[in-house]
Amino acid sequence: MKLMVYEACKQFRSRWVSALFSALGIMVASISMVVVSHVSSMYIQNVIDTIMINGGLSFVVHLQNPDYPLNPDELDLVFADIPHVTSYNPLSDGNTSIGKDNISVLAISDYDKLFDIELISGQTFSEQDIYPHVILTKSLEKCLKDKGYDTTLNTPIFTNDGVLSAIGVIEDIKLPQGVGNGSDQVALLSHHTFSTLFKRSPSKVIVTIDDIEFSDEVVLNIQGKFQQLYPQVPIHTMSPKLFIDITTSITDTSHLVSIILMAVCAVLGGIGIMNMIIANINERKSELALRVAFGASMNEIRNMLVTETCILCLSAGLVGVAVGLGITMIIASMAGLTLVIQWATLIKSLVFCTFVGVAASQYPSHLVKRIPVAYLLKGE
Repeated sequence: MKLMVYEACKQFRSRWVSALFSALGIMVASISMVVVSHVSSMYIQNVIDTIMINGGLSFVVHLQNPDYPLNPDELDLVFADIPHVTSYNPLSDGNTSIGKDNISVLAISDYDKLFDIELISGQTFSEQDIYPHVILTKSLEKCLKDKGYDTTLNTPIFTNDGVLSAIGVIEDIKLPQGVGNGSDQVALLSHHTFSTLFKRSPSKVIVTIDDIEFSDEVVLNIQGKFQQLYPQVPIHTMSPKLFIDITTSITDTSHLVSIILMAVCAVLGGIGIMNMIIANINERKSELALRVAFGASMNEIRNMLVTETCILCLSAGLVGVAVGLGITMIIASMAGLTLVIQWATLIKSLVFCTFVGVAASQYPSHLVKRIPVAYLLKGE
């Protein structure tokens, strides 16, 4: 076997250009397998990480009737017997304007328990605060300051809906999906202040669960309970697991397309390699005849050709894996994704390339039987 490998490498060194172009399809197939599989896994992992960062295991239940007041006692009835729910907090969100600039405002019960609040300056307020106090996130304070607004603490902020007074600045917080406008630029208010400014009560509830795997079950229970109590109020709930399912569905589709592309490239690459082997046999008839004359059997000749082909395809697979990983790293860097290395995919890619090599060498190896050994040895 060692001698076969040496002879195969020797053959490829002398015919490296034809070997490169013959194995190009195998390289492309290997690259596509590595890139698509890794990028799909990275996007799914990114969705999971985003869900965990943006509010952790929290999601929003939206009662789509702004005139409907959420009563704390009624909420207790809804969530009393639903398993896997660790907390539920009324929520109000909206937008107001300072001059021509819109800002997102938010009122959440027990916000300091839901989020990891890191106070930078000033102070926080209590849930029952009746004054128009507001806490700015660091990003919002910087944005307002850059636009020329005075963000000094306890200085009045005149909005289109009323006057606010910033009493503190906190680090940016990550909000669950469906809360605010998706930006870190948020102003936190008490429910009393919010209702005074916007003349409406909370219409949403932030629900936190203990395990994302049970999110669909919890959502169904919540919707059923709300519909029993308030059959006339439309309810919208977005399960955290739904984002993962949607992403998985999209990546599965792209994975199927990549498999089709990979199969086409593999077939074309296999045909190219088969043609190269046939041409190689025609060029090496005298050499192969001499091997037979010195005692090599036809099976040994076929094994030699199969070994050469497998080494070529495996080498192409290794190059494809290396290039695929390089492309994956570039995509991860440009898209801001966490790099995930799937060793199983890399091994599958190499095994697939070897299988293509074995399959492509079967027909040419049988052509060895047609070599006119006696005539070649006579020099005819």
